[in-house]
Amino acid sequence: MGQADSPPADWQSAAISAWASWPASDRPVGLLAAKTPPSGGPATLHSEAGKRPPQVKIESAMKFLVSVYQDEDGVYIAECPSIPGCVSQGQTESEAEVNIADAVRECLAARAELGIPLTVATREVEVTV
Repeated sequence: MGQADSPPADWQSAAISAWASWPASDRPVGLLAAKTPPSGGPATLHSEAGKRPPQVKIESAMKFLVSVYQDEDGVYIAECPSIPGCVSQGQTESEAEVNIADAVRECLAARAELGIPLTVATREVEVTV
């Protein structure tokens, strides 16, 4: 694959969506890496030719807000409000945070494969109490 004329505003989502939209038998080999040059120029997609890839690798991190709380049984519940249904848990807050990071990766991959938006808008509202 070559360089695009200009990177989309969210090139990471575009790279995952593009990869997920290919028929499984036609996907490139190994890892698909989306790289954006330090200059902020167009992203370039790289892959090995000839075989199906086992996974997609994006070489930069995405950050998500998560909420973590302890339920009545003492288990820590972690949720990512910008990804509907993305929930995990752990026996400790740290374990719940590690587990929600895994859940976020899996939810993003599933949503990309289904062709639905990766995230939804979240907002802060002010409430008088």
